Amino acid sequence: MNAYEQKQAARKARLERAAATAGATATAAFNRAAAISERFVMGQPILVGHHSEGRARRDQARMHDAMTRGVAAKRDADALARRAAGVGTAGVSSDDPDANAKLEAELAKERSAQDACKAINAAIRKHAKAGPEAQRAALLALGISERVAASAMTPDDFGRLGVADYAIKNRGANIRRIEKRIAELRAKAAAPVREPITGPGYAIVEDRDANRVQIRFDARPPAATVAALKARGFRWAPSENAWQRQASNGAWHAAQAVAASLDAGEIVP
Repeated sequence: MNAYEQKQAARKARLERAAATAGATATAAFNRAAAISERFVMGQPILVGHHSEGRARRDQARMHDAMTRGVAAKRDADALARRAAGVGTAGVSSDDPDANAKLEAELAKERSAQDACKAINAAIRKHAKAGPEAQRAALLALGISERVAASAMTPDDFGRLGVADYAIKNRGANIRRIEKRIAELRAKAAAPVREPITGPGYAIVEDRDANRVQIRFDARPPAATVAALKARGFRWAPSENAWQRQASNGAWHAAQAVAASLDAGEIVP
């Protein structure tokens, strides 16, 4: 596991622990509400004017509060569990130091699958006149499984055999997308690190290791500056003591715009 993967695993574990804690809070609140409800035997109503009225109303309020807390905690637990399940499922991140190697492996896998799909269609076309058995034998000769061969020999709604044309086109588009990402990452790695931008009370740097454009201030910026930073996609990172966003040409241009506004006095550091 590289540093990025360790960070992702730690984040997933934190979210899972938080989800478990919120779930336990919800269960405790629901149990508390259920315990209070037992005092209202068989739906016993509040007896207005009776000496038990005050306690009954307090119990009813506590039961309502417990249920409200339980519902809120359950909602938080579900949201945290969804976030935990989503960690690492969004594909290869540019933050990953092994991103290029992973993308190359993904590209090789997609190209191999594309070649196999094209070979299946070519074999089916070549042996069309010889009939289904010859086509099936030709498919098996390619080294594919009986299941895949059977699927390829099953006509679609329009009577066509083999791999659908749209599937091949979609995979081709994905191959081009991966190739573009690899080229972009290589160009980014080869480009020189941008020179820092400094001004009164602030400094802007490109942190290649963190893959972030970062803005640091000598003091806590006022609300207007914070609003301007957020409007340009920057978010506060306590661990870095900086406002930052993922490094890109757009991020650097946004940082330059912030610097220009600071220098012009439109916002203050």
